[in-house]
Amino acid sequence: MHCALNGIELEQTIQTLSGHTSGVDCVQFNKTEELVAAGSASGCLKLWNLEQCKIVRTLNGHKSSIKSIEFHPCERFVLSGSTDSNIKLWDVERKGCIFTYRGHTNGINCVRFSPDGKWFCSGSDDSSAKIYDISSGKQIAQLATSAPVKAVEFHPNEFLLCLVSTDKTLTFWDIDVFKSIGSSQPSDTTTDYRCLKFHPAEKCVYAATNDYLKVHSWEPTEYLDSLKTGWGAISDMAFCQDRIVGVSMLGSNVSTYIVDQNTLRPFGASGRDTDRTEKGSSDKRRSFAKDEAFQRSNTPKEDKFEKEDFRTESQDSDKADIKNLNEYRAMFQPKKEERRPLTQGGVNPDDFLPKKVQSTELARSEIPITLNKGHNSMIGVLQARAKNLQIVRALWTTGNIRTSIETAVGMKDQSILVDILDVIIKKNSLWTLDLAVILLPHLLQLLQSKYENYAIVGLHSVKTILKCFGSVVKANVSAPPGAPGVDISREERHAKCKECYDLLCKVRHVIDSPQPPKHLIKSASKLKEVKFLFQQLD
Repeated sequence: MHCALNGIELEQTIQTLSGHTSGVDCVQFNKTEELVAAGSASGCLKLWNLEQCKIVRTLNGHKSSIKSIEFHPCERFVLSGSTDSNIKLWDVERKGCIFTYRGHTNGINCVRFSPDGKWFCSGSDDSSAKIYDISSGKQIAQLATSAPVKAVEFHPNEFLLCLVSTDKTLTFWDIDVFKSIGSSQPSDTTTDYRCLKFHPAEKCVYAATNDYLKVHSWEPTEYLDSLKTGWGAISDMAFCQDRIVGVSMLGSNVSTYIVDQNTLRPFGASGRDTDRTEKGSSDKRRSFAKDEAFQRSNTPKEDKFEKEDFRTESQDSDKADIKNLNEYRAMFQPKKEERRPLTQGGVNPDDFLPKKVQSTELARSEIPITLNKGHNSMIGVLQARAKNLQIVRALWTTGNIRTSIETAVGMKDQSILVDILDVIIKKNSLWTLDLAVILLPHLLQLLQSKYENYAIVGLHSVKTILKCFGSVVKANVSAPPGAPGVDISREERHAKCKECYDLLCKVRHVIDSPQPPKHLIKSASKLKEVKFLFQQLD
């Protein structure tokens, strides 16, 4: 057993995939290792293209941490189980949730597809495992256990399922008739079993704890062998020729271990146990037949993964998460310790200047430290700004522009607002009267900003509002609704125009003052044009 794979020491990170804003709880590669999926504590599922090293899908729908992910054998579908007690089947190609499977009363710990891809099994903290039929979306069996189920595994060829529960036992089920065919004795290890793997040829299953690898058979049900490994929090196992490869996590480290199968029964020094490989009662058990409808021909092409998708799908019977703004914000909100207070202008220049010292000259050893402090401050500001823009962009791509603007305003960071305004002032069709009412109080602050760019963007935005709505506002304010009867839409339009008119008057007071903000004076031509547009309100 060595911390090496194919003779190469795994001590160097070869790729880092970024995108999640909360802790990652599970990771899964597809069969061809072209895609990798990761579920986070926020309930967000992201898929990366490993060759291009970029996000190709972002799937939102779970309300809490995703604990298990499984790719369908055809690789077009992904299954996810969450602590919100729901299981979701996602169509990677169509970017949406196909179905939400309910029935468990506690968090989901594991999900596994059957080898033919027609069923899947889920294990939960409610001390049960459930088997669902994908085509009908219905539960076809419930397998009761005496403790929470931590891992499930289908036999690759036979209609056989193994469950591992927190009472440190393995239970074998014949899923042709949905009956238990035996259970192991509780393990004598200090930790629970964490993962399972059936041997594809021999009638044995490997079960791993943090310290041991144990081997069990099911016909008859007995304990065969064990090996002390000490690999820690084992996450997954795989077979490579006559070896077992195990991967474990400890803190920020990932370790790879290799175990020679020939050191364990039924492959031990006494040779293969031929009696155990003879055909027995399992002859009566059916085998999984591969369904031609789920062959590799249905695998999505690479060119369909071109753009990152931030949509929250509403095909599911649950309401889209976008409608719950607080949940949606929390999903992308950076951690509190990562956020830093900003000045009204968004950047505090003092953060990037050397601190005052008593002496007139800095010691040579202090110069690098002082310069680094300035760079670290700038990096902190830019990181916070990028994360806030990611939140706004996620909302913007759903088509809800007003919500994205309200979110940007609520961040109380003028740099974010200026970035958004830089986009919308180039396209008048994006503006609405509601948007003007929301933005005008903040445009008033931008006009008086100490940053020239902020003031210019604010002035340009006021100019756009006057061009788009100046005449409409004047007409509605001058002729309030007074005809007989009730016209609710007209009254609402009049109220919005009146509010917009009052806010524009405040902006006009700043622009027409004897001493307008200094940055506006520098843009005399634009200021003159805005003053001319204000005349239509008279």
